[in-house]
Amino acid sequence: MKFTAMMTSAMILSVAAHAHADDKNANKVEPTASAVAPLPSKPLPPPMMAPVPAPEIAAVAKTAVGTWKCKGIMMLPNGSSVPMVSTMKIKLELDGFWLHGTMVQPGKGGFKFEAMTTYDANTKTWHRLQGDNMGAHEVATSDGSKDGKMVWNGTSRSSMGMALARHYEENVGKAMKMWGEYSTDKGKSWFKAYETTCTK
Repeated sequence: MKFTAMMTSAMILSVAAHAHADDKNANKVEPTASAVAPLPSKPLPPPMMAPVPAPEIAAVAKTAVGTWKCKGIMMLPNGSSVPMVSTMKIKLELDGFWLHGTMVQPGKGGFKFEAMTTYDANTKTWHRLQGDNMGAHEVATSDGSKDGKMVWNGTSRSSMGMALARHYEENVGKAMKMWGEYSTDKGKSWFKAYETTCTK
């Protein structure tokens, strides 16, 4: 009974408070709809357009996609060299945005790498990401082909530390000649690392 009486008293006090508030607001004039300032209208943003691959990627894919057989030499730290035979497979992937290259040397313990290449139409720059089976990875860019030649400049990181990298590609008839060099002293000196020629 005591709890019910308390609840009833609380309800009465609440109703009385609202009634008192209504009395205070009885003489107030509510603003009409015309007195309310309209919200400023803003044009809706244009719908987002899905990005499309740069046409330069498809143009390169016409000649690059396929299986290439490569022969050349790999330079060793002591200045000597060893023969290098490999297979390079290039595919157009990720809805046409990337050229995916896979290079494999035959035999157990042979050198392998995966490379992803794309083109930025805004900066007119090619970009390449590469990783190999020795833990090294590389990021490089190129301004594109000029007179059948292409130069890549990048940074390589491996178990030997960081190095600057430069790669050269040249069309020789239906073949592609490539060679690369590295610098471990911030570009003061460079050493040639490989040279190879690839044909389909």
